[in-house]
Amino acid sequence: MSGCVSKETAQEGDTVFILYRGTLDDGTVFDQNVNGERPPLEVVLGQHEVIPGFENAIYGMSVNETKNVRIAPEDAYLYDPDAVVPFDRAEVESVLENLEIGQTVTYLGLYQGYIVEITDDVIVVDFNSPLVGQYLNFEITISEITKAK
Repeated sequence: MSGCVSKETAQEGDTVFILYRGTLDDGTVFDQNVNGERPPLEVVLGQHEVIPGFENAIYGMSVNETKNVRIAPEDAYLYDPDAVVPFDRAEVESVLENLEIGQTVTYLGLYQGYIVEITDDVIVVDFNSPLVGQYLNFEITISEITKAK
């Protein structure tokens, strides 16, 4: 037999470490970890830890393989009407000043959203991703695969 080398590929249940750059169609970089400032993204395939289009692109890739994918909005961030949340204006104003529509706010130190409505009684904040409805382009490189046991 010739020196045939088999490459292991990313499959369901595997833990995959990924370097990536995400851009919009106009070239704007919205997220990346290829510049060395952040470690590789760790994803367990099949656990739905990332958007569907990104996870689907990883299946079948091998270590050091790079793939460019364009993800349609329906396979990326979906709009969730439950992520638009009203808050009591008096409570919000006790924490934040000079409130305006479009202002970015953080809730519980975890959730980032923006103010979409201000009334006499209520401040409405939309916590949906700003990437909802957009095509997303990713350059994905697998740096390591830990096979499922």
